[in-house]
Amino acid sequence: MAGDDQGRLEFLEIGDEPLQQAAETAQVRRALVPVSIIGKPGTGAGEFNSPQGIAVDNWGNLYVADTNNHRVQKITPYGDVYRYEYSGRDPGYLLYPSSVTVDPLLYMYVLDAGNCRVQKFNPTWRFEFTFGMEGTQAGCFRAPESITRDSFNNIYVADSGNSRIQKFNAAGRFQFQFPGMRGDVSGFRPAAVGIDREYNCYVADAATHRVIVFNSRGGAIGAFGGPGAAPGQLSEPVSVVVGPDDTVFVAEIGNARVQAFSPQGECLAVFAGTQSSGVEVIEPRALAVDPDGNLYVVDAKLHRVTKLEWR
Repeated sequence: MAGDDQGRLEFLEIGDEPLQQAAETAQVRRALVPVSIIGKPGTGAGEFNSPQGIAVDNWGNLYVADTNNHRVQKITPYGDVYRYEYSGRDPGYLLYPSSVTVDPLLYMYVLDAGNCRVQKFNPTWRFEFTFGMEGTQAGCFRAPESITRDSFNNIYVADSGNSRIQKFNAAGRFQFQFPGMRGDVSGFRPAAVGIDREYNCYVADAATHRVIVFNSRGGAIGAFGGPGAAPGQLSEPVSVVVGPDDTVFVAEIGNARVQAFSPQGECLAVFAGTQSSGVEVIEPRALAVDPDGNLYVVDAKLHRVTKLEWR
């Protein structure tokens, strides 16, 4: 495992003029304003190869699932970079990790998508345990896409290939799944789930181009979106996260953009970026929000993270 400081990363700050242009172009009710670009293509420290997931801890450290480099990278607010990677013979080896979440004590859960399992690591990045395997039974996964956690450190897995969300406790024990398997859910592709302060679950359904809202018991209580390219409509949403003010941020691949919604589904802002401003968005795969409400967008095609301020 490589757990020591591996290098230092310079954040590419974005100037005031393109900031204003991007804000004016994207704004609906409020604005998502680009601040900096983090990372570039490659295999070195602070470089990425098709990253798919991101998390941020209470100190502002970023954890990026560097998928095609088979590792997780931690980037501090000062630009220090730490790489987590095991060899293929060791416990904790990652194969196409697609998502990551970190609890307040800095225990890290990684969705090891290539092995259809979740792996847990302690604050010093030592392997603790794993749960899940390929299959259709409760506690098993098929083509899982992302994970998240709630404030009780329960883990939610978007088990896309099985058309369900599965909930586990912090020890990896299966709790329940939703929606129930009594009906036909073949048209349901849950790509991600975001949790609000009331423990409602906002699920990005990439198949129906909606965000479906479930209560804490897994019952559907609402939905918003629908196919299209207008503000408030969605095309293949693949990530959703709820900010500290309950703003719901959604990344959609089909429209190559990020939208901000109220909890009731009202569109508040759209950010697509522009090539001329230097903040183009091509494949926004994952989102994370820091304690100050700043949004981080992982772009798998551009192999980087874009930081946006929510104003």
